[in-house]
Amino acid sequence: MGDNKLNDQLDGLFSGFGGVFDDAAETEISVAPSPPKTIAEPVPQIALETVAVISDLTATVFDADDLLDEVAELIQRNFQLAQVAIYFLNKDAARPVFKLAAAAGMSNAERAARNTVAADDPHALIADVARENAGRIAPLLEDDATVGTELAVPMTIVDHVIGVLDIRSDEPDAFDAARLTIFATIAAQIVVASQNIRLLRSSEDQSRRLILLNEMGTALNMTVTLDQAMSIAARFIGRIVHSVRAGIALLPPKQTAWV
Repeated sequence: MGDNKLNDQLDGLFSGFGGVFDDAAETEISVAPSPPKTIAEPVPQIALETVAVISDLTATVFDADDLLDEVAELIQRNFQLAQVAIYFLNKDAARPVFKLAAAAGMSNAERAARNTVAADDPHALIADVARENAGRIAPLLEDDATVGTELAVPMTIVDHVIGVLDIRSDEPDAFDAARLTIFATIAAQIVVASQNIRLLRSSEDQSRRLILLNEMGTALNMTVTLDQAMSIAARFIGRIVHSVRAGIALLPPKQTAWV
């Protein structure tokens, strides 16, 4: 009876989740690395391929960090960019910052230098884009000389900015309004892919807890003493909440509250 109940719980848990990867399962685009695209190839076609592959990756890559790393490398390769960076907003810090989640084309020193961007930094294009919730293009300057172009677009959920896709080219005036629209579309697909991964992880955690609770109930039914029951409960509670140590304290006889 307990097994049937658990199966019903798990069936209900995942019944609405099957569609997450349906689109990715139907696409025929391979996730194997493709040769670099030539600059003569129409950019819209490259964009469509990039969006499709990002969608496809969610069916094969189940770790959010690995997914974002592959996405950053894919964008850099397909669009022949100098650098690609994906940032997510961290509101828990004392000062809200955008944290670098994935990058392509950066040295370790560059990653360290660009690891965080303050959300209120008046000189950072990433911060400006997040505040305005609109994509922007700006020249990259070095010693007052233009050395490239930077494009940044917000990543949003219901008009709330959760991150920024930032790309750089070594060519001056490398981007235009059409490219801005293209990368906004790609940024939206990154949000969908990352949220799907988080949803899957959350569902897996919930199903794992249900299984552990069922196992704990079965073990408790086999105990004959209170000490055995407390020991089993403490052991399972630690596993359920991912705690290294868990304990249960009982009130002394005739005591109704801790003092």
